[in-house]
Amino acid sequence: MKKSRKSSYTFSLSAYAAVAVSFLHTKETDSQVVYIDIDPDIILDEALESTGLDIDNNGTIDFALLNSSFTFFSESFSSYFTRQDILAGPYIPGNAIAGISEYFSSPYGGGFTLYYPFALSQGSIINNVLSWQNNGQQIMGIRTFVNYAMPNTWQCANCYWYGYFNPETIDRFLGIRFIGDFGENHYGWIRCDVKDEGRTLVIKDYAYETQPDNAILAGDTLHYVDIIQSENDIGATIYSFGFNIYVYLNDTKGMLLKIHDINGKELINKNLFEDNTIINMNGYATGFYILTLNYNHQTCAQMIMLY
Repeated sequence: MKKSRKSSYTFSLSAYAAVAVSFLHTKETDSQVVYIDIDPDIILDEALESTGLDIDNNGTIDFALLNSSFTFFSESFSSYFTRQDILAGPYIPGNAIAGISEYFSSPYGGGFTLYYPFALSQGSIINNVLSWQNNGQQIMGIRTFVNYAMPNTWQCANCYWYGYFNPETIDRFLGIRFIGDFGENHYGWIRCDVKDEGRTLVIKDYAYETQPDNAILAGDTLHYVDIIQSENDIGATIYSFGFNIYVYLNDTKGMLLKIHDINGKELINKNLFEDNTIINMNGYATGFYILTLNYNHQTCAQMIMLY
């Protein structure tokens, strides 16, 4: 793995563009995923190293990421502290990152809000259903050290990328939303690592959907994936990614799921008792299949594709 040692690094589509298009339905013929592989990876492992990403190559930086470190004195503890942050944020106000925020009140009045981007797994839906944040300094990781012999360390309890429960996060995705040239919203992802106990941020690649308001799946580089919301009372969201089929239900109650090939042969028959189900179809051929859901005399049938 190579590294750029520039303290400020701007990456755009012009040098590293790879576009792949796939269509599932004629109504989606304008939909395409633009994928950009960053080679070499951008590695921020020193204080004040930063990078800016021009996602759609229009000459404007859309998102910035920063490895920050500074020392401060706490009168409450009569000691110096060193704090290191891994930060991400939109570079222009209209853009956003998927995540949540937490408000902390102060006993002396007022308070402050911290913002935490999600570390999305491959295949996660990135669309308007997620919660979106416009803050320019969203925390992927914090480490704070007390500067005396036998130091203790404070980590971020609520960070999705680095904290108490996840000291290293590899190949996860920032969900991003940015404004196009005509004021429209586009969804995309940035694949990153946060490792070395929160000291290092690695930025590997990113992608976005060219059609306004079209969802994208985290990690998708080749295909427009039809994400289907059933139009009946079953209320299921169904889509495929690679050889995985994702089913999200508003209400389970033992709903029956069946999958048939295009010749009508039944391949899977099972009851669903969880809100979120991932069905792995490794071992089956690429192509189209029919998924049906049955509950209380209601049926939802959708075509899905393995690729």
